[in-house]
Amino acid sequence: MADRVELSLEEPMYPSEKLYGTWVNTDFNTVSGVAAKRIFTPDGTWTKYKTVDTEVWESGTFTITHKWRDHERNIWYKLIAFHPRTGRYYFLAKVSNSGTTLECASSIFDYPAALESNSCAETHEPAGEYAIYYLQ
Repeated sequence: MADRVELSLEEPMYPSEKLYGTWVNTDFNTVSGVAAKRIFTPDGTWTKYKTVDTEVWESGTFTITHKWRDHERNIWYKLIAFHPRTGRYYFLAKVSNSGTTLECASSIFDYPAALESNSCAETHEPAGEYAIYYLQ
């Protein structure tokens, strides 16, 4: 079996992407600079919250540029996200085959090469972030 199967990004698929939804990790409620809740919507907007119960912290837009399925049937995405204050950044995300876990990393320079807790720290970039969230 192939390690990676490219998936179509045709318009009819967009309303039902596994990425869309509300993703939370209450462990981040007390971590400075990391969102405890993220929302991705079919209209191409994202929203971040400092804690799961607070008002919007940041929001912007995104475009899915690549999508594929790995041999474990996880769905992977590459996004280009736009933040009104800081501009463009690159986002690598994996939604588990169960559809309940989102693992993601971001970079202001290029798509992260891997999803690892130290993948952003090694580049010493201030906008890099790695996190795991659970579907709410």
